[in-house]
Amino acid sequence: MRGGDIQGDRNPHELQQRRRRELPTAARELLAGFAAGAANVTSGYPFDTVKVRLQSAAPGQYRGAMHCLCTIVQQEGVRRGLFRGLSSPLVGGTAETGINYMVYSRVLDALRPDDSSTIPLTSVAVAGAVAGVALSVVLGPTELVKVREEDRGLKVVNRGMWRRSTLERT
Repeated sequence: MRGGDIQGDRNPHELQQRRRRELPTAARELLAGFAAGAANVTSGYPFDTVKVRLQSAAPGQYRGAMHCLCTIVQQEGVRRGLFRGLSSPLVGGTAETGINYMVYSRVLDALRPDDSSTIPLTSVAVAGAVAGVALSVVLGPTELVKVREEDRGLKVVNRGMWRRSTLERT
């Protein structure tokens, strides 16, 4: 057995090369946040789809959430019915959680006392606040666009409903 094969007996050049191949901590945290965000959006999206369908359905169209779910799957299939429109929330949710994870943990590490492994509650609160501010820089513009699009769609629907109801009265 050679001396270089023993776990604790690596040469400094080899350790330096290995460190270069590893992702930096911030990149690992960002990727972990991306994965968590993607899992969160993907797993919750079908529930949101059912909720929106129930809210926008005519009275009596569905007997409940399970009936709505079964109807969507039977008529449209799982992929088209439950996951249609997933790409935009997936990108947004992935970016949101990734940035949140990375900023929170970077700030928390910067505030961690050197002499202790215990993190004070005030440091946790400050890290959460800073992550929230960083997140608002990303979410503010995207939410504004989303709300304006939704508002534009509602105005069109409301104008159409108003016209229809006005015509019915005449």
